[in-house]
Parts: sequence; C-alpha cells; structure tokens
Amino acid sequence: MARTKIVCTIGPACAELETMRAMLRAGMSVARLNFSHGNPEQMSQWVGNLREAARLEQKHLCILQDLSGPKVRIGRFAEGKVFLRPGDHFVLTERQVPGDQNSVTVPIPHLSDLCAGTGRLMLADGMLELKVLSVEGDDVHTEVVVGGWLSDRKGISFPGQALPIDPLTKKDLADLKTGLALDVDYVALSFVRNHKDIRQLRQLLREAGSEARVCAKLERPEALDDLEAIIQASDAVMVARGDLGIELAPEKVPLAQKRIICEAQRLGVYVITATQMLESMIANAWPTRAEASDVANAVLDGTDAVMLSGESATGEYPVRAVEMMTRIIEETETSPLLRRDRRREGQSHLRTVAGSISWAAAELAEMNDAKAICAFTQSGATARLIAKSQPEVPIIGLSPNPRVLRQMNLARGVRPVQARDVHSLDEMVHEVERLALQEGFAAEGEPILITAGFPFGPPHRTNLLKVHKVGDLS
Repeated sequence: MARTKIVCTIGPACAELETMRAMLRAGMSVARLNFSHGNPEQMSQWVGNLREAARLEQKHLCILQDLSGPKVRIGRFAEGKVFLRPGDHFVLTERQVPGDQNSVTVPIPHLSDLCAGTGRLMLADGMLELKVLSVEGDDVHTEVVVGGWLSDRKGISFPGQALPIDPLTKKDLADLKTGLALDVDYVALSFVRNHKDIRQLRQLLREAGSEARVCAKLERPEALDDLEAIIQASDAVMVARGDLGIELAPEKVPLAQKRIICEAQRLGVYVITATQMLESMIANAWPTRAEASDVANAVLDGTDAVMLSGESATGEYPVRAVEMMTRIIEETETSPLLRRDRRREGQSHLRTVAGSISWAAAELAEMNDAKAICAFTQSGATARLIAKSQPEVPIIGLSPNPRVLRQMNLARGVRPVQARDVHSLDEMVHEVERLALQEGFAAEGEPILITAGFPFGPPHRTNLLKVHKVGDLS
C-alpha cells in the first residue's frame, strides 16, 4: 500500500456517501473540512456521511477542521465584477463606496499603513497584481500590473506585511465550536504568525475539554522566522503553498517547502504538503507531468501526507484524482532515492528515550527481516516517532483508543489497528500475536518488532522494545 497518506478536501463534488466510500478505497486517509466555505448544517451532514463511509469500509478515517483565519477581502462591486487591464489606475479605499472600474472598498483598519509598507498588492489568490503608486488619506492609488476579472469579496494580500489581525477571528471561534461538536480529530489554524498563536488555540481546546490536535498552516513569511518554535508547539504542520506563494515570490516557495518538511522530520512532527498538487484534474481526467513530479518530489522529501483541494472538493474527477495520487505515491516509494539514511541527520527526538527506541525499532526490524513494527500506543506518539525514521518495514499502530487510531492515520507508513486494552506484558504480546494473525501482517514463526510504554496507561512513555517471533508464547 502507499505509505504517504492522502488528505482530501470535502466539498459538493464528493459529498455523497458512495463517492466518499470510493475515495476511501482509492486511498483517502484524512478528510479536510474547509470552513472558508460551507455552513454548520452542511459540515454536519458531510461528517455524518464520512463516518458512515468509514464504518462501511472499516477504515480509521481522520477528520481535519481547517479554520478560515483572517483573510482580508475586498468589498462588492455594483455590477458584481469588473475587468482590470494592465496600466489601469485603480483605487483601494477604507471608505464605503460602490465598487466599479475605478475603485473598491477594502474593509480593514489601517489599510493605508499596510499599503505604504509594500510596493505591490496581490488579489484573487495572486491572479491579479497591483503596484502601489501613492497613499492619500484613506485612499491607496495603484496601477494594474497583471489584470483580469475581479469580482466581489476576493482576497487581497500585502506581501511582506504583518496583518494587525488575530489569527483566530470571531468566525473562527464560532466555527471551532461547530468542529468540536462534530468531534474532529485535528484543527488547522490559518495564517499562523508565531508559536504563540498555536498555544492560544491549544488553550482553547484544553478549556473545551477537547482531545483534538493542532495543525499549523504555514503561509506567512513571519511564520518562517519562528519555524522551529511553531513546529515544536504543533502536532502537525501544513505547507500551505497557495497563500505562501502569494506572500513569497514564486521562486522562493520550493525551498521553503523543503525547509519545512526537513524541520518537521527533524522535530518528529507530522507534515502535510498542500495546494495545487493535481490542480489540472479539477477539469481534466489526467494530471500534467509537472504535477505528477510535484507529488513525487514531496514524497521523496519525506512528507507524511499530500493534499487534494479543489480536485476533490469541486472537481469533475474526485475519485480519479485520489486514485492518480495513490499511483504516483506507490511508484515513487519503490525508488532507491527513498532509501537514503535519514536516521542520523540529527533528529532532535533521538535525544529522548522514546525517540531512541523508535529509531532502534526501525534499525532492528530491517536487520532481522521483521514483517512489521507493532507500536502499542496510548497517544500515537510511538508510531509517529517510528514513522519519522521511515523504515521499509510496515508500521502497525495498535491502540484501544478510536481517536488515537484516527489521529495516527496522518502518519506516513502507519496502519492503525484497533486493539483490546491490556494490563500486562504477556497480555500485550498475546494481543499483538492475535492481531498479527487476524489482520495478516505476520504469520506463525515470522519475526516482528514490538514497542510500547510500560507500565501501561501514561502516554508518551515509550521505553520497551522486543524482537518477537509470532507463536513463541504458545
């Protein structure tokens, strides 16, 4: 099976139960709910269908809530949209005006200050570019550099400028309540500026009694300045290349992506590579060769997951897009390029007992031709750390906790399997043997590696490693 996981954005194109079932069979491991679109009733219906599809397909589907964040949008036009040509003069203003060919309202405080600090502005997800000419009171005079259609409520970006807005807006706080009521597994925070933003969200989850984990979306230049602290404060990070590609020059995005994946690997945190991976499949049955290479390079870099956005949410071929991504992943994972030894590149988690045992499990499993590494875990941390060593041996994440099983499904190479609760080492080994035979990941007499924390109960206490032949206990 493909080891790199696939995150699929849910939308109208894949909202039906049978389509979701087909996507699960094709390789979907994580379902993303984009709260920039849709309403609570719609989200509730989609989650109901997702859970039913996962039950029918016997999958531990992880659900990720993606909060909108403080995206700045322009106002409305009297005619709904205008066409801007290169060289046109166009005014952005804090004043309330009926938008037309000459001007539009941007309802944000300190618009003039933001524009005075940057030479260019990007609109409509970077499709249009304006050059700032002058700032006069509440009005910002610009010249159109790259033109096109501009319609109501399109986003506007101020490259290089820190927005004077908290990343958790009133809408986000309301949406967070909806997400927690739906019992999501991860919450993704958009437009993260620094690690304090992550701690703020984590505190809100703690106060709500939620066990959801936190994903930081990296799409602001200032986040890259605090990258290590952000990753350490997060359970997962997302290389959100859409907005990152607007804030940074396009030629800087590939190296930023590689840096983020490398740091997440080093610090033992899940990483998702997102946006425009198979963009042409929104309308076409086949991806471009460049898109296939893009997915493959993310896999070679060591990402835990790759993500589909519009391809699955609104595209013509949602199931086919998942199938194609799976094909690219499986082919790439046969490459000897993946066998480079990343285990000695100074990964910070190796300085811990849990980290060193996870590293040793990967080494011993390959030395002894083990059929699987079985991580018996209360929190998922053991399986996550083993996954970061990228062993060629399958990783089986065993837990009695259904939420932990779903959350582990984001980890590269980890297959979550439901286990019974155990209270002794003998019970645990018996349970691992039972599941090995039942699930088919090892047969009688074949070697496996078992890792766990002992005594059982407290999470984040991996301290046990056993090389075991199935059937030895009996």
